[in-house]
Amino acid sequence: MPRSKLKLDDSGLTREEIIQRQLGEIIGELRAVSDQNTRQQETLNTINSTIVSVSSDVAAIKATQTHQGANLDGLTAHIEKLEARVGRQEVIAAKHGAFYGGMAAAGMAILIEAIKGWFFK
Repeated sequence: MPRSKLKLDDSGLTREEIIQRQLGEIIGELRAVSDQNTRQQETLNTINSTIVSVSSDVAAIKATQTHQGANLDGLTAHIEKLEARVGRQEVIAAKHGAFYGGMAAAGMAILIEAIKGWFFK
């Protein structure tokens, strides 16, 4: 008998058949590992694209905050100008109130004295 046709175990398989079976098992395991690596790579790619998306969102938010900060600085300066203007207007209104209040008091005193003089003559 040629050497390759020798029976090596009780199953009745030849050496080539045993090697073929073992190679088939090894190839199956390699395919399973390859499939697992492919799934892991797909998961990593998904995670990476999510990280890139989040990173771009964070960059956009940061740019918006910088822009809004500049707008707030301008708004703060405008509010300070308005506060100064309102402060000046309050001073003017207080002066006018005091003057016209004094004038009203003097007018009422004159009117009361005139009425007293007219009724009690």
